[in-house]
Amino acid sequence: MSEISLQAINQNEQNLGLKNNIRYLGRVLGETILAKDGKATFDLIENIRQAAVKFHRENDQKATLTLEKLLKNLSPQQTISVVRAFSYFKHLVNIAEDLFARQQTRLNEDKLLPGMLAHSVDEI
Repeated sequence: MSEISLQAINQNEQNLGLKNNIRYLGRVLGETILAKDGKATFDLIENIRQAAVKFHRENDQKATLTLEKLLKNLSPQQTISVVRAFSYFKHLVNIAEDLFARQQTRLNEDKLLPGMLAHSVDEI
């Protein structure tokens, strides 16, 4: 196998790790919303999320109508809850991506840094 194809495989595995981390953070956020705001708020946010994903991935017009209806009928308090949930998720994604980028930088650097396993082995 060539070096380029090995790099591509490694990059795909690393990207999968990032995606899995983001999914995990989404589940934790969902559990937190469920515990803090209750099932009705969780279900509302989840329905909006699912309709938005379906619209984005499939350009599904039924999902567009569902999304418009859900958003149009939000009370002020529901609007705050929905905006807060999506904002928190976006912040969590940004943190995960920043951490991933730092890890990639460290992996691609030639020098060994304190805290790296290779640095510790080299010190021994």
